Amino acid sequence: MNDTQINTHVLAIAKGLKCPDCVGQALDSSETISSIQLRDEIHALLKKGIAPDAIRSKLIEEGKTAPFRAETPTLMSFLSLVALCLIGALAWRLYQKNKKGHP
Repeated sequence: MNDTQINTHVLAIAKGLKCPDCVGQALDSSETISSIQLRDEIHALLKKGIAPDAIRSKLIEEGKTAPFRAETPTLMSFLSLVALCLIGALAWRLYQKNKKGHP
């Protein structure tokens, strides 16, 4: 594998792993020192011929990172947001109505 191919594999592996220092961010998009070091480690392991799944497992087992799953908006989260907006609008309406009634 050449360096371009290795770098492509590094990013693919890193995309599925959590940044050890960030909240809700994958290893591939983080610029923390620890994330850069982990990507370098993945690069070195790929150069040695170690399979991507083995690298992923090794890093997780060693406690250096964890699997990353991006949070995708769900219907419940959308409905919760709509409900909060409606409650806020209702509260504002009641506030305005009470404000007019009390000089």
